[in-house]
Amino acid sequence: MKDSLIRTAKYIYYYLPEGLKSKITKKKQERDLQAALERAKRVKISKEEVEKIIQSLDIGDCDVILHSSTMNIGKIQGGVKWITKCLFEKVGLSEHALLVSALPYRGRFKDYLEKGVEFDVRTAPIAMGGINEYIGSLSEAHRSIHPTHSIVAVGKGAEEYVGNHHLDKTPFGPNSPYYKIIKNRGKAVMFGASLDNFTCVHVIEDMLGDLHPVKVYAPKRYKVKCVDSKGNELFVETPSHDALKGTIRQMMPLKPKLLKRGIMKTWPIGDSDIEVIDLYEFAIFYLEEIKNGNTIYGKSKVSPQLKEKIEELEKTL
Repeated sequence: MKDSLIRTAKYIYYYLPEGLKSKITKKKQERDLQAALERAKRVKISKEEVEKIIQSLDIGDCDVILHSSTMNIGKIQGGVKWITKCLFEKVGLSEHALLVSALPYRGRFKDYLEKGVEFDVRTAPIAMGGINEYIGSLSEAHRSIHPTHSIVAVGKGAEEYVGNHHLDKTPFGPNSPYYKIIKNRGKAVMFGASLDNFTCVHVIEDMLGDLHPVKVYAPKRYKVKCVDSKGNELFVETPSHDALKGTIRQMMPLKPKLLKRGIMKTWPIGDSDIEVIDLYEFAIFYLEEIKNGNTIYGKSKVSPQLKEKIEELEKTL
């Protein structure tokens, strides 16, 4: 019932006048900030507790992609640098890579692209929170060239993860860090972030392409001027996700199944959780869900061609 109400509210929001949407968005941001400030007063987590929880996470033997929202947790002693230090030690950057999203904007990426932006990998902002910004500022960090879904990677194999992201025609294609970390049997860490922030699900959509039962991309394509780390100019072509489809997308209904099957594990911290998702197991699970007519956009029909494609991917992923 709650998921249906959320989906309906998002659908209604999509059709509101832009001025009204801006006011609603601003109000929500103000409420979220106030809630975070109140949470920081009420919920305090010591450095020792953070270190203990991070050390207990099941991520010591693989590459990791991190999604974080510390404001959902509370006031963490030591802040961004302490959390990052603990994560680096747990992952073991001499043996594995840590990836974080480095999107240079907030809100819908169609709105961002419509502004006629340029993307310079040396100077583009990272609008994904303090941890991501801090990791992106490190001298050993490598950032992928993609105007909407850039990734920053540190550790072993970081350059290989980000080196040819710009060659794909969609943000989550086979050259993207998102695809590679699934192929490499990595894990996602949701550090106070909800399952709705789990971007690797879009890899499955791009793998299925036109056979995916829901057309997730709008028809228009954008050719964006980019600049690499040496100052060379290149152009990256990308579509935008269909904003209307985004209003009906719901990841949270998958959570009970993921927990039951052990694909996701959760550790409580402050007012939220840290969740770890096995990316390969998730990919196989979600392909099976689609084959059974279940998508994060609702029920769908399954063509013989789609079923055949899924079975092919399950063997080769």
